Amino acid sequence: MLHGHAVYKQSDWEFLSEGYLIRHKVVHGGRTDWTTAGFAQLGRKFGVWTPYARFAYLNAPQGDAVYAQLGDSGLHYKAGVGLRWDFCNLAAAKAQYDHNFEKGAQDLNQLSLQVAFTF
Repeated sequence: MLHGHAVYKQSDWEFLSEGYLIRHKVVHGGRTDWTTAGFAQLGRKFGVWTPYARFAYLNAPQGDAVYAQLGDSGLHYKAGVGLRWDFCNLAAAKAQYDHNFEKGAQDLNQLSLQVAFTF
């Protein structure tokens, strides 16, 4: 797996991005599959609140040794918006709404809630 990321945080603005190139090879005489994935997120802080927009991408070949088992092979796009609340220096809560596009399947809407702690 090859991975790269970029983070820009200057005063109230933040930009986060990651990209992946993943190789799955079946050990005994099997095929080799390459999967690309990544995301980009842009947000602006207003006190303890940070609204943001996010775009994610996954392109896993049909029949990939791992993603086919997970039911995630194929081309996927996800566009979303969210709101993060930094309720103290070591913890935050967020709500995120995503619209998922999957080639050959019906679009899906998703609402995610998360509380995260750091130390």
